[in-house]
Amino acid sequence: MHLALLVWIGLLVPALAQEVPMVEEAPIRVLVIAGGGYHDFEANTQSLLEGVKLQYPRCTWQLLRKGPGPFPKGVPDAKVGLDDPELGQHFDAILAYSQGELGWSDADKAGFLKFVRAGGGYVALHSAGDSHPGWTEYDALLGGRFESHPAFQKIKADNVSPDHDALRCFHGPFEVEDEFYHLKNCRFDDKLLLMTGHSPGDPAGAPARPVAWAKQYGVGRVFYTILGHGMPTHEHPAFHSLVGQALLWATTAPRPLADGTYRLFDGKTLTGWSQTGPGKFNVVDGCLESEGGMGMLWYRDRSFRDFVLTLEWQSTKKDDNSGVFVRFPAVPLSPWDAVKQGYEVQICDSGGAKHRTGSIYDFQDATELASKPAGEWNRYEITVQGQEYAIALNGKGVARFTGDRGREGFIGLQNHDENSKVRFRNLSVKEIE
Repeated sequence: MHLALLVWIGLLVPALAQEVPMVEEAPIRVLVIAGGGYHDFEANTQSLLEGVKLQYPRCTWQLLRKGPGPFPKGVPDAKVGLDDPELGQHFDAILAYSQGELGWSDADKAGFLKFVRAGGGYVALHSAGDSHPGWTEYDALLGGRFESHPAFQKIKADNVSPDHDALRCFHGPFEVEDEFYHLKNCRFDDKLLLMTGHSPGDPAGAPARPVAWAKQYGVGRVFYTILGHGMPTHEHPAFHSLVGQALLWATTAPRPLADGTYRLFDGKTLTGWSQTGPGKFNVVDGCLESEGGMGMLWYRDRSFRDFVLTLEWQSTKKDDNSGVFVRFPAVPLSPWDAVKQGYEVQICDSGGAKHRTGSIYDFQDATELASKPAGEWNRYEITVQGQEYAIALNGKGVARFTGDRGREGFIGLQNHDENSKVRFRNLSVKEIE
């Protein structure tokens, strides 16, 4: 379009320009913790922060100058400490590249745990897994602890959860000269592996080891990677992308709407969800549609304790099979983990007494079959409080049950088999205080 015409149009519609102002994205306020032994924390951290800033200009840094140092240059000192009761008002995330005993007081430790548990992000690199020796709650938050490593050499890391938001702008495999940390106290049922690799010297056929993971602590998000010993990693643009995206993910934990409701599915993407087991879910016409199986799509962004889950579902024929899982307590390694550790609210109009729509599968009959004919939308309201479970289908109470399994866990949707196609929409959770 001709420049003069553009100017003329601009003069005609100044009011429109005022009605649609440019909105700047809020900064990501990061508290940097660095220093310790066996690493060049000053140069490495400085290179990392400069590289991340180029790709993620929203990041702002302040340095917690506590511990043995040395500290990176050019980073302003934090005006508040970890023991400040308003720490979460000043920072969105903590970035830790440290090692050993950092001299934190009991108040520092309590403030740090409170910050993450309440929704603050924690992104930890390499030797942060060897920080705070003897502090078991830190190990629980992080998800593992350094044990040993082979010689510094070239290693390769592969993405195993490429759809995860923390890897959105990072494209593996990633090869770099680094130390491959071997870990202890590293469970696999409390975290989602993002990257794995084989340590130099591992025998052929040995299982892959963790390189990066994401997990939850309270309602906060935690990211850890074993990478980051020296300058080859800290000056690498791909590592800058990994750390920057991890900070972005860690600071965008799901927040409730004004009425306290969490919307689990936006009708457009699988953001916040992961698939375990065969088959999958597709986004079709604003719905989640099952394909194949038996597998499960589960909401990975956070777990829930006491809540009301509401959703709508639609089958294509009477014997379509699916279900809604609640309160399975750990990151599922297979869909059977949800079956054995949580409870399933069944969807199958042709099932038997404890296996038909509205039942709590294998545990509690549905008092009536209150579902609508195939092709019509149904509405579940699943209330979970303490050990009491109440199922309402299309406004009718159809099952009540007293359980004895975990008090907190994740939510999932079953894709049962290749002959069943079930759709879901309008999934939301409201927590019960």
